Amino acid sequence: MILVIDDSAANSIVLKFGLGERYNLKFANSPNFAADILTREQISAIIVNADMESSSGIYILRRIKNLQSVSKIHTIVIAANLGLARDECFNIPEVSFMNLYSSKEDVLMELSKYHLPEKTPEDAPEDENKKCILVVDDDEIALRTLLFQLSHDYTVITASSGQEAFEKMASRKPDAILLDVRMPGMDGITFFKKMKAIAEYREIPTIFQTGVADVETVCECISIGSDGYVIKPVQKNMIIDKIEEVLGKELSKKHILIIEPDNEICKILKNHLEEDFKVSIESSISFALYFLGKQAPDLIFLDDENPCSAYYKIRAKSINAPIILLSRMCNKRTILEKCISLGASGLVNNPYNKNEIMENIKFALDIP
Repeated sequence: MILVIDDSAANSIVLKFGLGERYNLKFANSPNFAADILTREQISAIIVNADMESSSGIYILRRIKNLQSVSKIHTIVIAANLGLARDECFNIPEVSFMNLYSSKEDVLMELSKYHLPEKTPEDAPEDENKKCILVVDDDEIALRTLLFQLSHDYTVITASSGQEAFEKMASRKPDAILLDVRMPGMDGITFFKKMKAIAEYREIPTIFQTGVADVETVCECISIGSDGYVIKPVQKNMIIDKIEEVLGKELSKKHILIIEPDNEICKILKNHLEEDFKVSIESSISFALYFLGKQAPDLIFLDDENPCSAYYKIRAKSINAPIILLSRMCNKRTILEKCISLGASGLVNNPYNKNEIMENIKFALDIP
């Protein structure tokens, strides 16, 4: 269990780094709340957002580190200004620092150094094989109605506000979202815009629900990039048809997993691929094997210091997806050619030209 000190789960660090996908999390935004969690839960690490809007994350950290039971729990402070954060954390034991602009892979790699317990299959929802739909609506009757209508075909999670929706998404990324337009506090359109600003959630299909059948509202929903809208009250067959429509668009894309430790190369490959394919990225073979335990991509790009060993480990997971090797160093050529002799589907050399990459993909997936 990781204690996250932040304004809320809807704030930047949980969403930016996808922590809820791999670890069980607890949240605190005050010294008293944090101390209460630390007395009730077995906390293995603490992550602090030094740039909280409503309070000082480092002030909270300093307060709880005075507790004897907390002083030895390793803490990662995430800050935009690392120099200032280090100065403010002077004399606080067991602290390391990461830049707010670090990649998701770097943060997860840092956490992996401390051998923290990850989520187990027992932590996952019972219907993990079903598509997951997040329903966001402040109307309790509407939530219950949709839960009843959809739960036979989907795993349904509900939230009564935008903030609660972000908290739920931190624990499980939904496959689609049904989002009410009119909600107090953070309305549906504001939530949608915030969600689309987060790369991790940008591609989630979103259907707006509104009880307001006016042209202006409908046009705004369409103009900001939603995948559709429905007018409440919604008939069961109508909402399921709309969900299947937006899921079908996403499912029609082939899924490519990139195993690559270099962030710049990841960016290059993602820019080449994300328009035509669903793209996932893992920074190491260990993270990739965790990913492959949950999902089976259509194709894998592999760059590893020991590509033969990585290749065997992937195949040992009974993953039969074609594997295309990425080569950055000439002295790896012999090893890479050995991997190809074992059954790898191709080899792409640096610099990674889009045309060469697409030709390899077409060959591996037998695309005309």
